[in-house]
Amino acid sequence: MRRLPGWARAELRADPACAGLTTGEARWYAERALDEGRRQAEPYRGRNPLELAAELGVSVSVTDRDPVVAGRHVLAEYDAATRGIAVCRASLEERADEVGERRAMAEHVAHELYHHLEATCLGRLEERLPPVVVRQVLGLWPVRRRVRACSEIAARAFAETLAGAALEGEEEATG
Repeated sequence: MRRLPGWARAELRADPACAGLTTGEARWYAERALDEGRRQAEPYRGRNPLELAAELGVSVSVTDRDPVVAGRHVLAEYDAATRGIAVCRASLEERADEVGERRAMAEHVAHELYHHLEATCLGRLEERLPPVVVRQVLGLWPVRRRVRACSEIAARAFAETLAGAALEGEEEATG
């Protein structure tokens, strides 16, 4: 059994629907999301996310707006209505300190491209996975919720696969 990335476990812990899940159940959702993100990235493997965005008709911009929205740190956002990705400059610069500016931009854009694919052809991942029972009403009727963290986990796996492969391909071509 493979080890789940810490960031995937953190996404699940932050999702209210996961509060009552067993470790095994949480792992099941995380593994499905990781596999989905990696699988969806395969057809685009080695492609530059910025070029891919342009090809898919998705605009990319960098914004100076506050990266903290409703207490959550936002790296970038995809807007389905405008088919646009807005990357938060502060988040981009923070990540660039760790991995470099080109990789940071590639990761941010690739992550949001997964959400574009969800919006245009895949459907949201949490809608394609079974909901979890969060409580019973009068012990008879289950109240179910979707595991929204799955979409974010898949988007990150997609980004890591796509951005990593694209940059490795560029390094091989220039190196």
